[in-house]
Amino acid sequence: ADSNALVTAEWFLTLVDKALQLPIETLNQLKKLSFSLKNNLFEFFELLCYWKHEVKEQNRDDLEIFHGIALKKWQPQSLVKVYSAPITSEKTEMSQLLERGYGQNYERRLGQLEMADTVSKALKEGDIAFIEAEPGFGKTVSYLLPAALTAIEEKMPVVVSVHTIQKQNEISEREIPHVEKMLDRQIFTTIVKGRRHYLNLWNFERLLQTDGENYDETITKMQILVWLTETETGDGDELNLSTGGMLFWQRLAMEEITDSKSNPWKERDFFARVVKRAKEANIIITN
Repeated sequence: ADSNALVTAEWFLTLVDKALQLPIETLNQLKKLSFSLKNNLFEFFELLCYWKHEVKEQNRDDLEIFHGIALKKWQPQSLVKVYSAPITSEKTEMSQLLERGYGQNYERRLGQLEMADTVSKALKEGDIAFIEAEPGFGKTVSYLLPAALTAIEEKMPVVVSVHTIQKQNEISEREIPHVEKMLDRQIFTTIVKGRRHYLNLWNFERLLQTDGENYDETITKMQILVWLTETETGDGDELNLSTGGMLFWQRLAMEEITDSKSNPWKERDFFARVVKRAKEANIIITN
């Protein structure tokens, strides 16, 4: 039990440090929301607000305050200068690229090289290719590598459409770094999901002013306020929402905005940012 208590204390102190990195605007909102909760979070945030007020720290440079809500400033990603890279159709050259990306873990497979070659030709010639392969074949990298080469040469994005959001994340986080290593350059990749996956800031601002219907809704509002100081995408899949939290998120997404011209958050709309990134991307991953 001693070790459990020690870890809990260290965890709590870490959370205190993180809370003190939040701007006073966010802490005041958290304090206000926590008043209705049946715990001592209100006293906790009240103390943090007092400390923050006494220290009189300036807000972090990476944050901005808009309509009383703190959120991370958007930094448009700069694209690496694109050089002309010829599409390679020789199996030996493709094999060398794959080996560079996977190192000692690379296992040369003739079928994989044939698939990469087929995809490369199909993309280059505007043809259609139907390819079926067993699990563990290495299909993903076999189409990503020629897709990246095509995007670089043609200076146009290649769209990769997969079945699940999980696969989207897997490609972006696990496979694209391998392809970048193979080509020794950055591949500008954008994940595009449906609009409802991205936080509607105007709806959130309005619902933030209303009293929460239940505990989960209040906690979710608090969670989003903290998350807004960290997220660059506004993608709700970054949040570990409870079932009640998901219901609140659906309310945020379902409420229609009839007069978008009067939307004060238009310049900060997360979905609009995704669309802008997609226009500049080498590879667009959708589902």
